[in-house]
Amino acid sequence: MKRIFFLLHADLKNILRDPLLFLAAAGPLLLAVLFRLGTPVAAGWLERMFAFDLTPYYGLIQAVVLQLVPFVTGMVAGFLMLEERDEGLIPLFAVTPLMKSGYLLTRMFTPVLLSFIYSICIVHFASPSPVDEAKGLAASLLWTMEAAMLALLLAAFAANKVEGLALTKGAGILVFTPLAVQFLPRPWDVLILVFPTFWPSKVLFAKETPTWFALGLMIHLGIVWRLYRSFQKRVE
Repeated sequence: MKRIFFLLHADLKNILRDPLLFLAAAGPLLLAVLFRLGTPVAAGWLERMFAFDLTPYYGLIQAVVLQLVPFVTGMVAGFLMLEERDEGLIPLFAVTPLMKSGYLLTRMFTPVLLSFIYSICIVHFASPSPVDEAKGLAASLLWTMEAAMLALLLAAFAANKVEGLALTKGAGILVFTPLAVQFLPRPWDVLILVFPTFWPSKVLFAKETPTWFALGLMIHLGIVWRLYRSFQKRVE
């Protein structure tokens, strides 16, 4: 346990030292505050200026905010892993008491746990309107797994930080998947079934929550495992 805390302490120092990583790590908290305080203000302004009622779209805005949470936490973890991989530190963990498996589990567990905590806080405390708690919890479980996905994607396929930024920008498009889930009519929504970000949004909006959650969970686990294997091959 002490070895894990030592690794987390080193991560904290790296995050505080790098402005980009610091802003990304603090991003979910800023998003939660902005969502809670800014959405009602924006709704009032739109109502006065354009007679447009934003309240029916609170759930959609919340879905986009929740989609951003694993994106930023996964990006932080991914860049830390990318830096350690480039410096040749990851193979060294294999000969330490932490071992390579402990290193990888810590790297995956940290962004997932942070994403889950942030997501639950947004669902329960930052939402300006009532939320179905069961749907919010189920969707949050899937969203948090996407933090591990992004971290593994960057560490496995980016050759350096520049490529990591490019991959992050490309993956950033998927943040707006909730818009497609909400507005694409059937059968056109099947076009985005291949993206993992489709499933938590579908869980949040659909009536058949258990079915969509079960399918999404299997797909998320499969993608995480495949990326994990790719990362292992990269560092061997």
